[in-house]
Amino acid sequence: MPDDLVIEQGALSETDLAAIGDRGVLLTNPPYGQRVSGGADLRGLYARLGDVLRAGGRGWRLGMLVPPDRALAGQLRLTLAPVLRTTNGGLPVELLTTVPQPPRSAQSRK
Repeated sequence: MPDDLVIEQGALSETDLAAIGDRGVLLTNPPYGQRVSGGADLRGLYARLGDVLRAGGRGWRLGMLVPPDRALAGQLRLTLAPVLRTTNGGLPVELLTTVPQPPRSAQSRK
């Protein structure tokens, strides 16, 4: 099972999913609630996360645990679906995942 699982922690700005592989799942629990000091604006972080995922290619999916804030999730510019609603540290959260996209060849035939 070599290279089947890659766990990395690092700066989002330096993340290159295509260098890891042509497909995979990016899991994240970005800052929110108590972990955000002074009401920091997270729109740029979410937008960059969407950019990184799109640059990785169509084989990459996203799973993220976030508060139910559609405006903030919209910054990703990705099609998302909630798969779980729960609480984390007393705060309401959702597990959102990207909706799988058909291969480009299937889309071009439509």
